[in-house]
Amino acid sequence: MSVAQAGGSFRLLAAQLAREHPGENADLAIELSRPGLFGSAGRGPFLGFSGVLMGVAGLVLLLVCANLANLLLARAMERRREIAVRMALGAPAWRIVRQLLTESLLLAGLGGALGLWLASWLIRAAGSFRPPMDVPLSTELGLDARVLVGAFGLTLSASVLFGLLPALQAARAELVAALKDQTAAGSRRSRLPSGLVVAQVALSFALMVGAGLALRALARMQDAELGFNPRQAVKLSFDLDLQGYDRERGRLFQRRLLERARALPGAQAAGLGNLVPLELYVAVFPVNIEGQPPEREGEAPLAGAAQVSPGYFQALGARLIEGRDFTEQDDEQSPRVAVVNETFARRFWPGADAIGKRFSLPSRDNEPIQVIGIAQDGKYRSLSEAPQPFVFTSIRQSYAGLTTLVVSTNGGPAQTLAALRREIERLDPHLPVFGAMTLTEHLRLPLFPARVAAAALGSFGALSLTLAAIGLFGVMSYSTGQRTREIGVRMALGARRSDVLRLLIRQGMAVVALGVALGMAGALALTRLMRGLLFGVSATDPLTFAGVALLLAVVALVACYLPARRATRVDPLVALRQE
Repeated sequence: MSVAQAGGSFRLLAAQLAREHPGENADLAIELSRPGLFGSAGRGPFLGFSGVLMGVAGLVLLLVCANLANLLLARAMERRREIAVRMALGAPAWRIVRQLLTESLLLAGLGGALGLWLASWLIRAAGSFRPPMDVPLSTELGLDARVLVGAFGLTLSASVLFGLLPALQAARAELVAALKDQTAAGSRRSRLPSGLVVAQVALSFALMVGAGLALRALARMQDAELGFNPRQAVKLSFDLDLQGYDRERGRLFQRRLLERARALPGAQAAGLGNLVPLELYVAVFPVNIEGQPPEREGEAPLAGAAQVSPGYFQALGARLIEGRDFTEQDDEQSPRVAVVNETFARRFWPGADAIGKRFSLPSRDNEPIQVIGIAQDGKYRSLSEAPQPFVFTSIRQSYAGLTTLVVSTNGGPAQTLAALRREIERLDPHLPVFGAMTLTEHLRLPLFPARVAAAALGSFGALSLTLAAIGLFGVMSYSTGQRTREIGVRMALGARRSDVLRLLIRQGMAVVALGVALGMAGALALTRLMRGLLFGVSATDPLTFAGVALLLAVVALVACYLPARRATRVDPLVALRQE
């Protein structure tokens, strides 16, 4: 249904609740909104990542423009004799600039048309992508006229700015030297190509550092301490409330299903819970500690909560540090009990043994709950969260119809899931099952943002490295070609090929070193914006900075070596006769 139809249905529901229960729902209002993929809490991180992505795309655009300016400059220098002839025949400098600028605009137009086609293809690919979750999501993406106008203006501005520099440089050529096709002396060579290479290396270094940090953060997330063991465990969910089960029928169904799941071949443990860690939704409740003055409404500390059965911790592979697990005797007729995590125990009873202590949650008239066990800390909402207080209560004392069955097995996960489906079908052939997967597959959703960030920034980093290598290779090839006579003179005066090779490589690597130094400052600014995307990795991680610098140095050395090696193979007699 449409958003308007769904909103109308919710308003009718609110009015019905207000009529049936005026005391609790007299002022109830239900509004439907579009908060984003992961709710309003995900808006900030989503916008932050979008901002970083736009900044990275801007840096890549600058890198491409610097590369293109260098290539246009080299092309204009190759045409210096033609340009000199035009100027000698009376063509004013502004006409030369206009011609070269028109050529660069034509190249930019062709590139923009190709980019438009690529953008439409990428939008279709993004629209067909489905996140790793049960809820089917559709994305409404399309080419927006405002974005197209902005992209067109940006393309035009970049082509004019970076096409104008080579055009002005070519229009200032010395006529006599150019007409004789002579190469200017080394001291008079333009430093513009080297300056553009410095900018390319600096931008590439910053982008590669961002990509390296994103990849390291993803690796840390994958190795994070979860508080449970996802290997060799499967899960599936069902909702008995939707099938009309009352409390007694629901408890009977859950008990029979657990008995059958534990009897399956290869099953090591099985448990039920209304929560599996790292799902999209985690319930939180205010906590009141016995013996401490109650907090005012709205100021009580919050803790996550879940209702679980005996065997839940064993099935997840979660470790109990102290105390005992739930048993079948922890039912509605017995005092309420709970297992809390380490952070809960440390926060509410610092320096004391939490076993035997009591607290209350806002349910069942705030009946006291006694702590019988302490479980290890885990990740409940996201992989990047700090340790949070969490409490587990017995599902036999507080019934939940929407539950997830978790089974650890030493057999094949696919066979275990198929067997569990068969057992549920035998108990109730009309009960729908959803979310059937291994716990390793379940982790794809919390890892999804980090993988998207690593893929996007990694792609930009690889592209920037390729562009920097191409730019450096092109400038070195152009520079050594311009210095052919100088190299011939050096070799005629006794310089060995190895001496000339070292000279050319040293000069090229000096440009790279300057670019890396400037890139470190840019990388520090970029990674400061990425702090919200990094998990377990410092924004100034020295290992990442050193690794990127080493990789860039190796690629730059190869890009400098190949043109320099080719230049040293020139016959000195041929080089001396070049002009």
